[in-house]
Amino acid sequence: MRKFSLKQIGLWVVLLAVTLSGSQCGKPTEPQPLITKTDYPVYFRKDEDAYGTSTYLYRYRPTTNEVDSILMPDTFNFFEVKPGEKQIFLHSNGKTEVYDIETQQIISVLPYFGRMSCSPDSQLIAISDGTELNIIDADNYSLIYHDTTDVARAVFTRDNKKLFCFNSTTPNLIILDRENNFSKTEKQIDVLAGRPIPSYDGQKLFFLNYFNWDATAFEVYDFSVDSIIFINVHSPGHGLMTISPDGKFVFFTNPGTMMVGTFPPPYYNAYDVDKNELLEISTLNFPGTENDSIKGMIAQEVAVTSDGKWVTTVGLGGYITAAEIETMTIVKSRMVERRADLWWWWNLTSSVLPPQL
Repeated sequence: MRKFSLKQIGLWVVLLAVTLSGSQCGKPTEPQPLITKTDYPVYFRKDEDAYGTSTYLYRYRPTTNEVDSILMPDTFNFFEVKPGEKQIFLHSNGKTEVYDIETQQIISVLPYFGRMSCSPDSQLIAISDGTELNIIDADNYSLIYHDTTDVARAVFTRDNKKLFCFNSTTPNLIILDRENNFSKTEKQIDVLAGRPIPSYDGQKLFFLNYFNWDATAFEVYDFSVDSIIFINVHSPGHGLMTISPDGKFVFFTNPGTMMVGTFPPPYYNAYDVDKNELLEISTLNFPGTENDSIKGMIAQEVAVTSDGKWVTTVGLGGYITAAEIETMTIVKSRMVERRADLWWWWNLTSSVLPPQL
């Protein structure tokens, strides 16, 4: 049997201590790329009653163009997929339920509710309802940070270092520094924003600014120059947006509004962050369309797969499209259901993971 000296044993103890100290609770870690998985899904729901509740969660896989449905144990309003796709956080009846995908069971119930955002390293989940913010350990569900400021629309940067929120009673932006015990700074930004999305490193902020019933502006705010550096006003409006895992593209839809009887354009947009320019992804005449009636379909909700290869939209009536981000071209489409009541509200999201390397 090989013997070790006290000096060697002491060295191993030091190395183990250093390794363990590198995984402190609440501290950001570099996201680890997934090597074996190749089929990354997006998840979505639809309103099933007048109260905006759902019983089914849908899962779409762009690679195979397949959709499956998951019957949830309880009704819910909206959700967040934990990075790694092992758990899903559900907003249900004034609480947050943790659903385990493998066992198909609710494994924990949290006494917090509101809009949710998971950190890309899967360590934290932020829950904000407009009156308070709670940051939870995503593994043991303990409370790490609590703020009674009127905080809403919290979202993590893709590098895991900051949490961006809005004060729901003032136009102030709230920035929490995760690397400095969630130290808080506030900054007034003269925009009436929907849920903002920060750039990968938090140096820019992307908005969909609703300034009229039938008009929306996509705006880009640059902190280095303290001003808006890009604006695109389009009508009709009321779209939604998301950012790719590598932070290179921001996608936003323009589905229009029934209130003014306007019609949506046959495309949705991709903003190139580095080039500071806008691209259009056409929904006209793409291959795989089931029939002519859905050419030029409405792109309402939008999500990017966690490997950064596909951008997926779900439109009214359950029309799904999948575009390759490399070519910015729609190459797949399908319908979830064929029904007459086409005016559904969908909630589309994906697990926030780094692109596959």
